[in-house]
Amino acid sequence: MDFLIFYDSHLPLFTVWFIFTYMLGYFVIFKNWNNKYRSEAASCLMSLAHGTPALVLSILSILQFQNSIAQLDFTSPNTALQNLVLEHSIAYFFMDLFHYIVLIPSDVLFIAHHVASLYVLTTCRYLFDMGQ
Repeated sequence: MDFLIFYDSHLPLFTVWFIFTYMLGYFVIFKNWNNKYRSEAASCLMSLAHGTPALVLSILSILQFQNSIAQLDFTSPNTALQNLVLEHSIAYFFMDLFHYIVLIPSDVLFIAHHVASLYVLTTCRYLFDMGQ
């Protein structure tokens, strides 16, 4: 495995972005809410900050390099834009997993979903560098 992949990674930046988004929701936007709902609302805000850009970046990634959906090739190496989408999603799933492990450890199914998603995303990005 080539460790140079980690040097040009946007993963730390995206992780800080999601920490900031969560804190903004928890301490500013939802500061007057009940603590239980406040943390859930902050997690939902973080989810919104993930889902919308991920959708747009994924569509751009497909349109930029493919003429049609039928021509998608998951065996070709990831492009820089595809790696950006993967790192954006890895940072989100990592931060939301942390939220669930700390605040809602009884939600085993959701935690398992996040662990499985992180496994797929990180292997596509850092281990195989393909499959986006």
